[in-house]
Amino acid sequence: MEDWRALRVAACRTSVLPPPLILAQSPPETPSSVTVTRADGTLTASGYAVSGATKYHITYSSNNGQSWQLAALDHTAATITINVDNAKSYIVGVRAGNSTGWSGWRNSASAGPFTPAPTPTPTPTPTPAPVQPPATPSSVSVTRADGTLTASGYAVANADTYHITYTDNGGQSWQLAALDHTENSIAINVDNAKSYIVGVRAKNSAGGSGWRNSASAGPFNPDPTPTPTPTPAPVQPPATPASVTVTRADGTLTASGYTVSGATKYHITYTDNNAQSWQLAALNHTENTITIDADNSKSYIVGVRAKNDAGGSNWRNSPSAGPYTPPPILTSTGVTENSATIQMDNHSGDWYYHTSENNSGNNGGGASAQSVTCNGPVNGSETTITGLDPNTNYTITAYGNGNCGGA
Repeated sequence: MEDWRALRVAACRTSVLPPPLILAQSPPETPSSVTVTRADGTLTASGYAVSGATKYHITYSSNNGQSWQLAALDHTAATITINVDNAKSYIVGVRAGNSTGWSGWRNSASAGPFTPAPTPTPTPTPTPAPVQPPATPSSVSVTRADGTLTASGYAVANADTYHITYTDNGGQSWQLAALDHTENSIAINVDNAKSYIVGVRAKNSAGGSGWRNSASAGPFNPDPTPTPTPTPAPVQPPATPASVTVTRADGTLTASGYTVSGATKYHITYTDNNAQSWQLAALNHTENTITIDADNSKSYIVGVRAKNDAGGSNWRNSPSAGPYTPPPILTSTGVTENSATIQMDNHSGDWYYHTSENNSGNNGGGASAQSVTCNGPVNGSETTITGLDPNTNYTITAYGNGNCGGA
């Protein structure tokens, strides 16, 4: 009993909810526009979609709305394509619908007629001219080489292949080189000792030309096998110069005689203190002599070594050369009507002289001189000769000994 009452109370306390509110649905609005696009044999209507529409009633007219034909009663897509006559104009009418009803009608503008693009007239394929056999080659050139001949220059327009033969007996018999040759030249192995003629005819699918023969070519004399060039021996450094000769002159010395086979240049030094120190004259001298400025009062040694790309030789020194004493110089320092003053430079000690007059007479020259007495000794560098004839030419000769050069 207590459980039953508890259930009854619970039932009495349960609330009852009101039913849900259901809103009434309205038909969709009339489409705002209908667009029609023409194509060959069709028109396509679009642009009529309306919010809330679930279907569309679509008709079309080819007589400006006097009568209508059904395109679709419950069309659900937003476009529709209708088969039509290209020669006519069309209006499409559309209304939108849903479960509660239909909208008003919306008609398109008139569209058409439609003129399709003209079908292009096909270009007829020209019938090719029948293929003709090629012309006979105008020439065949043959070039000989060692053990071969090469034929060329036989190319012909419209030729596909060439039939090529050759003969080594002036055309009495022929040998096949190629039956269907496709190149514009051909090389054939032959005997150097024989002469050859090559015959060529051109061919294509229509037939072959006449034959063209080359001029006779050969025999061929190959060049003799060249003698191989011997491999040169590797370059060796040159030998040491056998000697060095030094010649002194006033203010200079000249070294020579140091030439060595295989040398391309010379390293040349010199010393004026008996080889305690050396000075460079030339590092890569290419001549067979060299002149060096020198002090007359000093002695010199010249050192030379020969060089090439493989290296250098040992040194060769000259003997000591010098000092250098310049030769005495006789000059005339003053001439009067009956006398002449002469001076001897670069000489120490007594010296002698004699005068010779020319036998040719006054102011002459060219005759043999007449020797006179040897005069001297002269102690000093200058002396005056007196008693001279102003109308006579004289030759004055100085000597370092008392007999004026005699024995």
